[in-house]
Amino acid sequence: MGSVPMSSRLFPLARSASVVGRCLMSLALGSGLTLASALATPSTATAGRVASHDTHVARQRPGDNGSKGDDHYCDGCTPPLLYAGGPVMDTTGPTGVTITPIYWEPEGYATPFPDGYEQIINTYIADVAAASGADDNVYSINTEYYQVADDGTQTAIAYRITAGEPIIDTEPFPADGCEPEADYTGCITDDQIRTELTRLAAERGLTTDLANFYPMFFPPGIETADLDGSNSASSFCGYHRAFGEGSSEIVYGNEPYESSGCDGGQAPNGDVVADGAIGTLSHEINETLTDPTDAAAWNDSTGHEIGDICANDYGVALGSTDPDNATTTLYNQEINGGHYYTQTEFSNAAFASLGIGKGCVQSAAAVGAASPDVSTAVAQVFTYAQPNAVDADGTSTLDISTSVSDHDNNVIEGDRVAFSVYAIKGDGQCGQLSSDSELTGADGYAKVTYTASSDDVICAVVATDAQGGQSSVGSVYQGAEQANAPVAEDTFPTTMEAGAEATTFTTSFTNPTDKAIVNAQIDFSIFPADAATTDVTADQVQLSYSTEGIDGPYTPVTLEGSTVEEGGIEGVVGDAGGATIGAGETLTITYQFAIDGSVVPDGNEPLFSFEAYLDQINLASGAGTNLADTGFTDVVVSPSGAAPVDTSLDDTASDDTPSNDAASADTAVADDSSDSSSSNGPLIIVAIVVVVVVGAGVFVVLRKRR
Repeated sequence: MGSVPMSSRLFPLARSASVVGRCLMSLALGSGLTLASALATPSTATAGRVASHDTHVARQRPGDNGSKGDDHYCDGCTPPLLYAGGPVMDTTGPTGVTITPIYWEPEGYATPFPDGYEQIINTYIADVAAASGADDNVYSINTEYYQVADDGTQTAIAYRITAGEPIIDTEPFPADGCEPEADYTGCITDDQIRTELTRLAAERGLTTDLANFYPMFFPPGIETADLDGSNSASSFCGYHRAFGEGSSEIVYGNEPYESSGCDGGQAPNGDVVADGAIGTLSHEINETLTDPTDAAAWNDSTGHEIGDICANDYGVALGSTDPDNATTTLYNQEINGGHYYTQTEFSNAAFASLGIGKGCVQSAAAVGAASPDVSTAVAQVFTYAQPNAVDADGTSTLDISTSVSDHDNNVIEGDRVAFSVYAIKGDGQCGQLSSDSELTGADGYAKVTYTASSDDVICAVVATDAQGGQSSVGSVYQGAEQANAPVAEDTFPTTMEAGAEATTFTTSFTNPTDKAIVNAQIDFSIFPADAATTDVTADQVQLSYSTEGIDGPYTPVTLEGSTVEEGGIEGVVGDAGGATIGAGETLTITYQFAIDGSVVPDGNEPLFSFEAYLDQINLASGAGTNLADTGFTDVVVSPSGAAPVDTSLDDTASDDTPSNDAASADTAVADDSSDSSSSNGPLIIVAIVVVVVVGAGVFVVLRKRR
């Protein structure tokens, strides 16, 4: 591993350590509604009951069919977890909750479980049980949560787990209940899983109540489908559910065998598929303990569970099981002497005491510290697709690039990044990646190629780095699904004068979907132009904004950084993750920007460029998604008192880079604020932006001008 200084044109730093503490700015929707009215703060949010219990891990289809909340990468989550009155698992008995794995593999099945697969999973369950009562693994976090009886008695969840005797189910598979996708030989529906569980319980006299959990594992070649029709081939890696009542209530998990896309890229036990299955199992066990039935127990205000909120967040590894393959055998959990790599879980206590971005922890022991040990060289992981609007033709390709950098804005070389892909929305499957992992090069980037499928889907490419345990996502809009991409528009100027009155321009962000965008944040960036040599600092420019039109009032935006020396100037418009854009709504912001007369321009060459982003923040882990990007516009600055530079015949002042959104329609606010940027066709850049929490502040990921 090595580090080298980042190029000045890579990711400009938003360095404000006071983002979290800023007062909430009331942004306005295009309809005139205030965004502040749609906010739900941790202290005032209330949880609602959810009709259908459906929580998936990994490859997921968010929010279909009234599901409880199943976002794979949970930027729509709204922590903390709130108690809604439903039951938790019963850990009060001497054996607590018994976890009994079921391996459904018919006699003579053509593609049985690989050697060692079942043993790795069985050993994991035994280790989790043997470590009952410990405070140094993810299961200890559940002890924060409880159940309240009708008489008001509160009973906390105990870390008390028993490993049940594994069941080998050799019953023949029923006829396909769903159409298997390519590369699968059969498809089992959730109803068929329930039928088999009912048969097994009766035949073997299994105890069925809230003190027993039965995860059912399937061999290679079997696709499974949930009640809403989503499937394990493209949408999920597993889920948990319950049916029946009282002593006949069966709490179960669906754990299909998936050879790729369901792991964090680590194999501490020598089998990346089995180690990935353990990651899925950990997610589902923790969610089952805190929220097992349709009667919601512990969810956030949008129905997401303890595992959903921290999905794909691993934290720093504790070590490796194989020094010769150290980047692919990491573990972050040591349980009863066993080594495992599983996601963090959400802690209300950590979130309450440590704030935004620090709610996902590896154990209860990490919660009590004034500041949990999050020391790692990795500060930011950023993934984007270019372009990421592709035809659903089965052949089109695009590049996926993930950069990793440290706290000093240096790129990190030699960090292994694991890649996987799943369907966010649409019917069908995503395309293929050229590799499931790559090392970051001397430029700090790990790169793979995505080849489109023939289906109209929105796909998420998940990138997980090894050194920091952080994940980021680049989203691909394929075929007809391009219409669902949020749209960014701007009226950035191309010429300005140093020392002159402020120039007025706008940005507009439209949510074309039928669901609100919550935890939204507007970021404004000022990049150095390609040939710029003059460094412009944050104190040499002034930016203010209004959501009430050109006449204001205007609120100042805190800017930090510099263009050439630090790679960029950036500010957050309003509160970090504090806004909501309603379904079908547009948020328009009017800006006034002035340049100090002390700025010395670079002749007739562009001095800097403007770019603005609509982000969605995961308040629990500090990660976020870039939903829309205006693309950059170069600005030529004339000296104070000089006539404006004539750029009519100088195409260096215009932006020849395509817009990063599905559509852009720049319109002038004033004569000097026209945008001559051009679009060469649809290009949507949607990527996860990791917001790194350091000390008391939030650092927005370093950006790259596009």
